Amino acid sequence: MVVLAAQATQQGNPLVTFVMVGAFFAFYWFYMRPRNKKRREQMTQSRNFEVGDEIQTIGGLIATVTDINNDKIAVRTDSGVELTFIKRAIAGKYNPPVSVADSAPETDAEAEGQ
Repeated sequence: MVVLAAQATQQGNPLVTFVMVGAFFAFYWFYMRPRNKKRREQMTQSRNFEVGDEIQTIGGLIATVTDINNDKIAVRTDSGVELTFIKRAIAGKYNPPVSVADSAPETDAEAEGQ
């Protein structure tokens, strides 16, 4: 098959060229474009902080923003430790996961018991 494709391109078959260009654009449209869009959204989100926001670093540390200076962010952990990070080290605002117990609907037996 590779030999046929090589022979077709040597003869100047426009169909093979069209298919190759089409494959490139399909790859870009369905794979690269969504990845770049998601990356841009994450970059925008990770740069918009205010003092008092809870953030998560790329290492998993969760802390509260206490000061913002140019490219640096000062944070305080729950144990009271003050740390300074560059903005690129911040993954984004911290959104605690919703536990299953909080989201489970109340059953009739539980409602009658109260």
